[in-house]
Amino acid sequence: MINEGLPVNDLEEYLKSVMGNEIAPISLKKFDIGQSNPTYLLTTGLGEFVLRKKPRGKIPESAHALDREYRVMGAVYDMGVPVPEIIHYCKTEDVIGTEFYIMSYIKGRALINPVLDEIALSERPKIYNEQARVLAKIHNVDIKAAGLDDYGHPGNYYERQISRWIKQYRFAETETIPEIEEMINWLPGRIIDYGDNRLLHGDYKLDNLFFDFDSFRIVGVLDWELSTLGDPLADIANHCVMLRLPNAKGHKTLQGVNRKSENIPEDSEYIEMYCRHRGISNIDNMDFRICFQFFRMAVITVGVYKRGLDGFASNKAAFAMDDHAKTIARLGIETINKTNEESYGLRLHRK
Repeated sequence: MINEGLPVNDLEEYLKSVMGNEIAPISLKKFDIGQSNPTYLLTTGLGEFVLRKKPRGKIPESAHALDREYRVMGAVYDMGVPVPEIIHYCKTEDVIGTEFYIMSYIKGRALINPVLDEIALSERPKIYNEQARVLAKIHNVDIKAAGLDDYGHPGNYYERQISRWIKQYRFAETETIPEIEEMINWLPGRIIDYGDNRLLHGDYKLDNLFFDFDSFRIVGVLDWELSTLGDPLADIANHCVMLRLPNAKGHKTLQGVNRKSENIPEDSEYIEMYCRHRGISNIDNMDFRICFQFFRMAVITVGVYKRGLDGFASNKAAFAMDDHAKTIARLGIETINKTNEESYGLRLHRK
């Protein structure tokens, strides 16, 4: 058996009690991805599954919300969103030291590099269109029919989120980062009214998606721990931000890439794809949304670095995150300085 640092014998006995004796024998192998909730391939007598658990150590309140991730994935699976099938949630920490859940193992193609080097030039816009299509499908979920109308707190999404991420930043703060402090001062006074609350994924990006090997249709949307109800355009802003981030170890972006020569859609073209699938015709206030996403990403990165210092990192890349957080924060400040410039390329007005 592959232990991977977990009490595999205790886990096997527990799984036999909830899934039957046929589950044995089991083995675990940790996926070398992600910095948040550790995720493992669980090989059993009944086939392959995925085990996802909370990290060890002290974590901030509301972070690593595994129970919410389990709930929302089960709900959207029934609404036709491509996600793994949810199988079992273990609330007790007595089995492996943290809460965990089991889901089906989706076999698909992971496309990590957004330049899509391994894909023919002519096919690349189709993959971005597929990302826009599935994101629009998530945002069009009828939250009442899905049983998710109480999934987010009432009130303005950005008021809740800015408050939450400020608290998480203070929890993880190891030094003063002036650019993050400037965003903390800037964002609360510019909160927008975005209309009705809808379901957000919260971390929608290429490396959280699995594609069919042949058709490039998305077969799995993963990592729902940041999902909530709020402004759906926060997701599209986040996806654009993820493409603009500086390259980091194990994470490629479009920074410095000539999108035209690589046949990769510009942000405005990608947003237009999304609007067509959503059936909407106007997006404004993207500057605020983009700045918020840079702020959120900088805080997440600070948290990854802090977990590394505390000895609870999911992988060694955590120790390179200090400088990365500062670079992301600087990009947020550039957004603030460009809020009156149409050249930033993220506003869209369609009649």
